[in-house]
Parts: sequence; structure tokens; C-alpha cells
Amino acid sequence: MSVALFGYGSLMDPASAGRMLGREVAAAELVPATLRGYVRTWTLRERVVAEAAGGEVTAVFLDLSPAPGRRVNGVLMRLSDAEMAFARVREKNYDAVDVTALVHPSPDETALGAAPVWTFIARPAFVARPGDGEMFVMERYERKVEAACARFGPRFREEFAASTVPADLPRLAGGYVFVDAEQARLV
Repeated sequence: MSVALFGYGSLMDPASAGRMLGREVAAAELVPATLRGYVRTWTLRERVVAEAAGGEVTAVFLDLSPAPGRRVNGVLMRLSDAEMAFARVREKNYDAVDVTALVHPSPDETALGAAPVWTFIARPAFVARPGDGEMFVMERYERKVEAACARFGPRFREEFAASTVPADLPRLAGGYVFVDAEQARLV
């Protein structure tokens, strides 16, 4: 059995998706798609060890928030059940949500074939809120997502910007690793 995963951040990058799956992911495996009823936000908070800070900091990463009448662009990729298990470990602070009815084109309209579509949305305990203390957008992550968008052309990048609430947070340069070692292995 297999599923389709809707990726809307770093999973739009073949190399990032490949690290998660433990195999090479060809660019052709990532099919542009749109998810209705959501907006992209910088609201998933994670603890990372950041080189520039010399230790642990709270970083924010992309997430989805319900927004009737809005839509988010991203990619669909086919995963085996075992690969979806890797994705659940990598995205440990997100819930896997079935969004099959909200995706266009649906997998049965693409080379992916008919499959349920899942995406990851932050668990409430990991949603960044005002007053949570100092948080950063990791520049390396932001650049990876921007490069992934560029692969699909200017229109995709414009749609990405239009469907993303900007992060009004400081950026932190340099490398970082997730505090959770198993998660870090898959990122």
C-alpha cells in the first residue's frame, strides 16, 4: 500500500525528502499541487542546537493553519507505508492529517495513482505563540525552501509567497541540528 504526502516546506526539496526516506528522490517524484483551506505559517517550534548561538535555541518552521477560502501550494510525493513511518518520526511534533479531499490535482489525476493524501500540521503543544520567548527562523532552512520553490519557476514562487504569512522574527545564520537525535538523522 502507499500514500501521497503533501509537502509545503523543506520536503519540496528532493535532497531533503531523500534524507527523510533514506533513498534518492528524483525531482520528477515531486508533483506540484495545491491544498485548499489553509495558509502557510511560521508556527511550528522546535528546539535546535544552533552554531551561531553556541547552544540550544527555539526555532520556528513552516506549518499550516486553517484559512477558509485560501490555498497553499506544495508538492505531492508517493510514499510506501514504511516511508510514511519515517516521515512521522521526522515530523514528530506534527500530526499527520488526511487532506485527500482538499488537494488538487488529486493523486488519481497525476502519475501518483489513487492514494490517500496526508500532510503534517503542528500539534497544539508545539505551535509558537506570542510570549513563548525568543524564537528564530533558521536562515539555512529558509534558503532551502526558497531554492525548492525556484525549481518550479517564478509562478510557483509567487504562489508560495502569497500563501505564506511572513515571519516577523529574527533570522539566525549558520548550521543547526535538531535536539532529538532520531529526528535529526532524518532531516
